[in-house]
Amino acid sequence: MIVFIIINFSLQLIYSTTAAAATTTDDISNIRYNSLISAQCKARCLYEYRNHQHQQRSLPSMFNNGKTKRLLCLLPCDLDPPLLLSNEQSCQAICSTLRNVECQRSCIFIQDLYQQQSNCLTDDCQSSSCSPTNDCFEKIPQPKNITAIERKSRRTVKLKWSSNGVTNIEPIFYVIEAQWTLPKTIINQEDIISKWGFVKEEVSHTKAIIRNIQRDNRWYTFRVAAVTRHGYSSFSITTKPFRLNSQNESQKSLSTITTPRNLSIKDYQLNSNTINITLSWQKPDSSINGYQISWEAQNDPSLLVNTIDISSSLYPLELTIPFLSMHTSYIFKIRSLIIPDDDELQMSIPISIKFNYEEEFFSIKNFYI
Repeated sequence: MIVFIIINFSLQLIYSTTAAAATTTDDISNIRYNSLISAQCKARCLYEYRNHQHQQRSLPSMFNNGKTKRLLCLLPCDLDPPLLLSNEQSCQAICSTLRNVECQRSCIFIQDLYQQQSNCLTDDCQSSSCSPTNDCFEKIPQPKNITAIERKSRRTVKLKWSSNGVTNIEPIFYVIEAQWTLPKTIINQEDIISKWGFVKEEVSHTKAIIRNIQRDNRWYTFRVAAVTRHGYSSFSITTKPFRLNSQNESQKSLSTITTPRNLSIKDYQLNSNTINITLSWQKPDSSINGYQISWEAQNDPSLLVNTIDISSSLYPLELTIPFLSMHTSYIFKIRSLIIPDDDELQMSIPISIKFNYEEEFFSIKNFYI
């Protein structure tokens, strides 16, 4: 409520400007909210707060609102560009009721970022995106190995990813975006593909729970970018197409639907204390819409069965499942998926394969003995 009153009062101050200022607003009205720039503003705010807290060994009142416990330098980070850039006194108006210098510094910082973005539309721009040619490249991790897994118990999606070994005291924000594809039907003769859209952001964690995913046969892909106060990385390679099971679908195992062939363990890669396993298979003899791949721990029935649906248009026919335990036996299964016109999902009988890293390692070690 306090933040709403502050923003509402600031809006009145900003929009009471002259007609000349309104013309300026028209000039920047095409600049849209950018989740990466917003996260960069928040990363700077959090860095400055931690830095002051470490030096002063107490809660910096210049950063903190005593009533809401909210960092005041975060306020400008989520505002729309037309509001931030409406005139030269925008930041003073936005932070006037707070009378807080850190709010104004944060506001000026994000103003500069959006102004750079505005210049990109007409002139040579200085982008905040980091590349091997930029000084900030080594200061920002690059997310990779993004996977999406359905959490059936809670009807949500769990994203996981890893990043390169950048170690510093910088706050790291991870910005997650999604895109969906609705396959063509008798009514719609072409696939419907959405634009990339902001889903959520995580601070420091390399995992996220995604909620409110629609279940009308949309295939989702996700991507992640890392952001610090220095700038942001390019977005990661996208996840493979993924869809949630419908809540009311009856899953039929029909012998008339041909199964995938030759499921095998193509490769595995060791991490510090986990293992990534790459499965591969061959197409069935008939046309299908996709595959359902599941895996479960053979020696621990209390663990949930993990399931993921992927599109049949993928090539090569393989999937890497990361962050598995090296001390657990796993059973992997794959089925063919068919989605008929009535949208009632049908599946083939599964084929399966077992994998145990300790047994593999033991056999390899004995082979060289």
